[in-house]
Amino acid sequence: MRVTLRQIEGMQFLGVANEHALVIDQGLDGGGQNTGFRPTELLLLALGACMMANIVGLARNQEFQLGGLELALEDEVLLAPTRISQINITMKIADGLSDKEKMRLVRSAEHCKIHNTLSTPPRINLSVV
Repeated sequence: MRVTLRQIEGMQFLGVANEHALVIDQGLDGGGQNTGFRPTELLLLALGACMMANIVGLARNQEFQLGGLELALEDEVLLAPTRISQINITMKIADGLSDKEKMRLVRSAEHCKIHNTLSTPPRINLSVV
């Protein structure tokens, strides 16, 4: 998988993956124009979407009736160096599932690719060409 980014202007960037594009920007307090997603919002959205895909996939395979599935992700930030120290996730599911079924969905979510990656961070190599 490969994605590309290019600067539009200032703190505003265009991110491209396959035939899709989105604007990434900082908020006004970060020197941006607040015209797109912030990088940390994209990280949280990526994690949530990955978890949700696993949940929905398992529910389909097991014929669980989900209804009203919602994930809310919130980060906690530390300084020096600036980083996300914790991600808190709340999952809402419509009633009708047993506790055992709910736990299966949680385990499935916790085994998505992004969750696994954040749990055991990859090496990151940066080169200049």
